Amino acid sequence: IYTLSLHDALPISIGSKLSSYISENEFKTLTNNLVTLPETKQFLEKFMTMVLKSANAEMLSSLTLVDNVIKQFFKPNAEITKNFAKEFTIYLTSVLKNETIRTSFATIVKNYLHKNYPDYLNNFDDNKINELIKVALSAFVNIESNTHILENDLNLAIKELADKGTKIDVKVLINKIKSNILDNKFALFKARSEERRVGKECRSRWS
Repeated sequence: IYTLSLHDALPISIGSKLSSYISENEFKTLTNNLVTLPETKQFLEKFMTMVLKSANAEMLSSLTLVDNVIKQFFKPNAEITKNFAKEFTIYLTSVLKNETIRTSFATIVKNYLHKNYPDYLNNFDDNKINELIKVALSAFVNIESNTHILENDLNLAIKELADKGTKIDVKVLINKIKSNILDNKFALFKARSEERRVGKECRSRWS
């Protein structure tokens, strides 16, 4: 019921784009698998706690203005501002360790690559592409645990939401994220050993 409602609740523009990369049944299977994970329950409980601690009379009185709600939720001292990025990255890296979830995400990425870069993938077997993507997702989990780059980038996005609300400049945010990645050269250097390991594993899978 929840997964059906979630799929049907998506805006038409998003739903049509999503359907290019994942079928309705695959989407329902993915969301069903996600909602049944204990990690999802834990994350939602923490998220709702953050929301309740961040809510106040000022915010509730301005619920009709989306801009005000966003700025209030993500103001500097709000609970959700302090903890959301950390809790979300913990949740994401945790669920990506699940083989079923990783396979579903690999299918989405594979379909995206097929749609946008067909010339590069025509000569490769779909099963090998899936395996390669799953290895890359596993590498992401390990690299994020060492670098916290995604967590830092989410914090940057939250700060921009607090400052600009719905008037956020995506190009400016992307440039800040790029700068943040470059500023984390030492952390990325530490992660290079993991990348080399993944490269060896990919070559052995493709040979």
